[in-house]
Amino acid sequence: MKIPIALDIETSGEPDSSGRTAKDVALHHKLNTLVGLGYYSSPTEQGFITDPTRIREFLAGIRDTHLHIWHNGKFDQKTLGEKLRVWPPNHFDTMRGAALLPERPPSLTLDSLVYKFFGEPSWKTEEDLKDVGALRTRCLIDCQQTLKLHGYELDHLQRVGQLKFFNEFYMPLTDLLARTEYRGVQVDPAEFQAQWDKTERELRAWETTLNSKYASLVGEWVEARVAEWKIRRTRPPSPAEVAKRQAQEAFNWRSWQQVLWLLKNKLVFPCIRWDQKNKKEVESVDDEVLE
Repeated sequence: MKIPIALDIETSGEPDSSGRTAKDVALHHKLNTLVGLGYYSSPTEQGFITDPTRIREFLAGIRDTHLHIWHNGKFDQKTLGEKLRVWPPNHFDTMRGAALLPERPPSLTLDSLVYKFFGEPSWKTEEDLKDVGALRTRCLIDCQQTLKLHGYELDHLQRVGQLKFFNEFYMPLTDLLARTEYRGVQVDPAEFQAQWDKTERELRAWETTLNSKYASLVGEWVEARVAEWKIRRTRPPSPAEVAKRQAQEAFNWRSWQQVLWLLKNKLVFPCIRWDQKNKKEVESVDDEVLE
């Protein structure tokens, strides 16, 4: 039987000229810098490795003897593939496992899951990213909590009858997705454009249907915006100017702010979700709210 071991990498990045923040770069496997690999199997088998050669040797040494457990491991796989040309296995991913549990929280970040399942507060701070020693400590806690989640999810996936599906279908497809994202896919430009145009036509048809169904409410939005515009003007607008402004203020079904206004103020729909990071309720029209 393979020995369970939780693994996690830490990366860093600097803001670039395209407008990406340091965090954006750190989360991009082609642009980031690999800081180190953390692992935890037991109090006597844990560590944080920064030397690339040692990371390769360590991963090679545990490949056949240990059960590799990650949290969102496809990011780690892609980064290690890009930086070190190694592709470690992902036998159990705690983010993917949590996605199949009925009691999962809205956010599947590691600290959100630990808070939901174990009631433990987040151990992560922005200051951790500025010091390698603090980053090492944070990474080892990540690994310990990932291993703890593995035991919890293994038991609960069995209870809800999802373990066989998870092991035989979900995890193999997760690895396939990671490899596809890493290597890319060949796109037929003509077929892609045809599908794009088809989707645009379908979206416009839906917008036409929604505009018809909620004509009076959409009309209220337009008139309110036009009324605000008239107040700001120094002289009364002409009928042609009003018509032009009405067209410009047409209700945009692809704007979450405008959809929120319609659902909340006119249809009295509770558009609230729990923001795990900031520990408060926020307004939202995300899928998790509308479903």
